[in-house]
Amino acid sequence: MLVQGYSDLEISTPDCMPGITIWTAGFKLDADVSSLFPYINADIKKSAYYAEHPCILFELEGVKWSLYPNKVSALPFEDKAQAEGFILHLIDYLNDLNERKHTIDPSYEVYKPIPVLDIFKCLPGTNCKKCEYSTCMAFAAALSKGEAMLDQCLEIKGFDISKETKLKEMLP
Repeated sequence: MLVQGYSDLEISTPDCMPGITIWTAGFKLDADVSSLFPYINADIKKSAYYAEHPCILFELEGVKWSLYPNKVSALPFEDKAQAEGFILHLIDYLNDLNERKHTIDPSYEVYKPIPVLDIFKCLPGTNCKKCEYSTCMAFAAALSKGEAMLDQCLEIKGFDISKETKLKEMLP
């Protein structure tokens, strides 16, 4: 078994969003899982593999994961108990993938960021800061690099459905 457990769980919601029930979780794994990144990249559609600074972004069971060699961040969760359940599910997935990796052709295809302006043109442009970035341009740059997730923009819902759809298709 590659991953036996995790530690240092921190679950939080942005202070600037009172009343919002979207929680993020961050924690450490007890093993380096970077050797699995090319297998996750092959196994999960629309994953985003960054080889230069080892990281892979993907969605599993409705949760968005940012996986580093031994650190993880994920969202959305309703509470700590839900986060802990999904963390155990992620660990099961990683261990299962490790067991069956000999049956998978790894994908070393590195994610190519979308141009920042292409993303920015689809954002509301309100500079509301609800996403925790100072401007929509800064948020677009973070999205392009895989450092942010579209769900962080609370203004996109209902702004322009065609632009929201276009962003979802562009981003991993």
